Amino acid sequence: LPQPTDKKKTPVDTSSWGEFDIIALFDIINTKSIRQSDVQDQLQSNNGSTPYITASDKNNAILSYINCPQEWIDEGNCIFIGGKTTTVTYQQHDFCSNDSHNLALYLKNEQARTKYIQLYLASILKKAFAKYHWGDALSKAKIKAETIKLPLKPVANLENYTQDDIDWDYMDSFMQAVEEKAHERLVNLTHK
Repeated sequence: LPQPTDKKKTPVDTSSWGEFDIIALFDIINTKSIRQSDVQDQLQSNNGSTPYITASDKNNAILSYINCPQEWIDEGNCIFIGGKTTTVTYQQHDFCSNDSHNLALYLKNEQARTKYIQLYLASILKKAFAKYHWGDALSKAKIKAETIKLPLKPVANLENYTQDDIDWDYMDSFMQAVEEKAHERLVNLTHK
């Protein structure tokens, strides 16, 4: 398992990875939409219990916390994509969204729907969607034509692999190592 380092970024060897249709891996929905103007007072007070998500790349896309009516809440534990900005984040908790162009991707393999695996997948998707921008916004229809490469178990047949060969454990372990390394760096910063 490669370990994250503090040194220059080195490319990951993906030659033994498999290519998968995103639509085969995820259920993709457009999020519900509550305009900012409709919740402006709540946005300023920031004392609700539901994250109000936008397509921003700041603060994990959370603009504020509001008291959101149940009918406007999208289920968390998903990968959130700001459709117009292609911001990709992992949303652990149920949330309200500001735009129906935003997308929520729910991993079909529920056993693999863990925090660390989805953080790994969010990184992969962010790279895959880097070609999209405001003038060429990402949509549900465009995602259906996209693929991503994922690590395969060491015993996988590279000529004839399936989703059963995806190495979910590798993704989970790798992202846990990234989190531990980040935590160490933060501790070191606070003790200087």
